Amino acid sequence: MKDDRFTPISLKELKNLHVGVSLLTNFEHVNDPLDWLIGKHGIEIDFEHKNKKYGATFLPEVAEEQGWDQKETLIYLIEKAGYYGKIELIIEKIKTKRYQSIKVHLSYDEYLKMINNI
Repeated sequence: MKDDRFTPISLKELKNLHVGVSLLTNFEHVNDPLDWLIGKHGIEIDFEHKNKKYGATFLPEVAEEQGWDQKETLIYLIEKAGYYGKIELIIEKIKTKRYQSIKVHLSYDEYLKMINNI
């Protein structure tokens, strides 16, 4: 509702909305930031560079939906974290977790039916 990366949703758009909720499970620390499978694992990274902390995550479906390989996904994730310097300077500092998710989808119509039956 307050994400300034996107324009606010208009009332006219509500009927076309679908929402997905992901329950993140099975978190595992991995030593290699490329030790995960596209479409199966999400990836979370954290690192520090010049006394500044960085961190970001992509859900399991992101790389597959975008058509990225693992290396491209890692590069975009580092940028999502806010780091735009040379990757060689931070690659050894990256702490990585992989995880899986269970996703549930709901249309706006399904939502209205659900809340009207409560």
